[in-house]
Amino acid sequence: MALGTSILQKMKLDADQVQKYDSDKYEEYIIRDFERHRVFVDIDVFMTHVLHVPKNWKELWGRNIRRVKRDGVFSAAHWDYSRRCETHGIQEQAFYKPLVDMGNAILDFSESSQDALISPQTPQRYLRNDPKKVLCGVMNGLSPDVVAVHDSFLPHIRPEERNEGRLNESNLTWAQPLQALEVKPWDSALVDGSCMPRLTMNGKPAITSRDAI
Repeated sequence: MALGTSILQKMKLDADQVQKYDSDKYEEYIIRDFERHRVFVDIDVFMTHVLHVPKNWKELWGRNIRRVKRDGVFSAAHWDYSRRCETHGIQEQAFYKPLVDMGNAILDFSESSQDALISPQTPQRYLRNDPKKVLCGVMNGLSPDVVAVHDSFLPHIRPEERNEGRLNESNLTWAQPLQALEVKPWDSALVDGSCMPRLTMNGKPAITSRDAI
């Protein structure tokens, strides 16, 4: 198993040996990666080269993106998230619920639209996980803030956890999360984006997702 990230790796001889992981050491690795390998890219480059979506995604999905933005549940969660972003000194735990609500509102819309272009290939749900640990792996000590799980996992958790979108008592193993997300509001981000190289497209500065649609 490789320990660390792309610039700090060490081979562990016994893959079955459980090692104590220090979150401060991971933070050190991540900061070094950010210092050497980060770049602010244009939204079109991110969509097509990182997410590998169709090049005409604006034409294919633009109408549906605008409809999602007008959705009551999504817009309320987005407003709540944006309001919290403008509150100085707010704790990152306050961002979990609106972020989960936004993600699930998008999934709800995609599943109900009956549009093959935007229907999710894997039925899934976002759940708040912090501060629960994820078990049965070499990284047993980590507790992702937000996780995405397959819909088939939901019947195995308590009904109140499904309704709240939060894992309070049920445990996850590392075989179950489809995604694991860490929330870093601006004040406590590992890096603030200053001095980040910016990719230019046809001589113009990169644009953000907010500018795109």
